[in-house]
Amino acid sequence: MPGLILLASFMKSGNTWLRILLQMLESADAAVDINALRSTTSATSRKLFEQMAGIESRHLTMAEVAAARPAVAHMLARQPGKAMRLKVHEAYLPAFGTSTPAFPPETVQAVLHLVRDPRDVAVSLAEHMGCSLETAVVRMGDPDFAVGARRWHPSELPQFFSDWSRHTLSWLEAPLPVLTLRYEDMLADPIAALAAAVRHIGITATQERLAAAVHAASFERLRAQEDKAGFHERPPHMHRFFRRGEAGGWRGELPSHLARAMEERHGAVMHRLGYLP
Repeated sequence: MPGLILLASFMKSGNTWLRILLQMLESADAAVDINALRSTTSATSRKLFEQMAGIESRHLTMAEVAAARPAVAHMLARQPGKAMRLKVHEAYLPAFGTSTPAFPPETVQAVLHLVRDPRDVAVSLAEHMGCSLETAVVRMGDPDFAVGARRWHPSELPQFFSDWSRHTLSWLEAPLPVLTLRYEDMLADPIAALAAAVRHIGITATQERLAAAVHAASFERLRAQEDKAGFHERPPHMHRFFRRGEAGGWRGELPSHLARAMEERHGAVMHRLGYLP
């Protein structure tokens, strides 16, 4: 069984950038179209679920979908060819009344787990979801935080995130071969971070190919593509998906009382990851 490769992260933590880097690395053409990212599929794609399960998800309850997903993971892990890569924003936790996570350990070949300073995540999440900074901070502290649980997305299954700390710990402590990458370290030395990532998932790449992929996936180039042709993953209310591509931007955007609230709520995990002294 080839197994699955999971690119796991809380929303707005660098998952899209990592997906682009990997596709740039594997492409003979350094100018990969950001609107044609075919090397990674969303783990909560309704189309993918329905192809594997053989039933339209609209005929199932949320609990029935969640209960079926481990079996779907087994089917996906047995697909012929190279291991399938899946983008995952969910926590590695049982969800919606189930007793096991969506990906049984035997279905997973490797996990690339991205983390980012939650104060920066809150700023990006507020813009992504079209909500206030206060609302974003509250959602990131809500152990029941989920998307699609009340009104299903037309192309995505419901996703259970839980709060930022619990989400992060669920992947840090998952019984899976997990490599955790900090977004900030990726920014500081993207070639070294990409090299570690590809080693973990079994891809061989020369230093020259790594450097070329990093150059092709620079934020300046990604923004230029988005400005010219748009980006299909950008929510309609967002001015730009690829915003700033920097670490610590929260200092100029997140009010001090909200930053303190984040530190009080998530301090233990932030400290563990080096985001607090």
